[in-house]
Amino acid sequence: MASRCGNLVIGSRSTESAIAPVIPRRVKGEIINGFIESRSRRKFIKTASLGGAALAASPAWGRILGANDRINIALIGVGCRGNDHLDLLLKHREIKPDIEIVAICDTYQKRLSMALRKAPGAKTYGHHQDVLQRTDIDAIFIATPDHWHAPITLGAMESGKDVMWKSP
Repeated sequence: MASRCGNLVIGSRSTESAIAPVIPRRVKGEIINGFIESRSRRKFIKTASLGGAALAASPAWGRILGANDRINIALIGVGCRGNDHLDLLLKHREIKPDIEIVAICDTYQKRLSMALRKAPGAKTYGHHQDVLQRTDIDAIFIATPDHWHAPITLGAMESGKDVMWKSP
């Protein structure tokens, strides 16, 4: 003789344990917790693949970059080597728009105006101290004469910026 207590059947049978859970039988298509239960793998795979395709097809989500995903870059010195750095950064930005050139610094006005034509959204500076005071710059590319590498690099590091320079 077995007695029922909630979802448990208490009693003994020869092939079952003394306490065995009663598994309620569900009818196919029964509504459980607001969802229709379906036991068809085909329906599950079809629904999952359609949801994945819809998510992958939405182009807006793939292009949104947060503040931590975009690197604001400044260039100090846009002579021969600095101009090469600028070209490489612009080429990278065409492939993957995760950088922004926000500042260009050079003492020679002709080089500064040539670099500004390539990166029109950047702000120009004539002295490196003005660039180092900006708090929105994440990284600095330094392409200055050799005797200016150390002072500008140390100033950039002290202001908490990442630095890229080529030592002689």
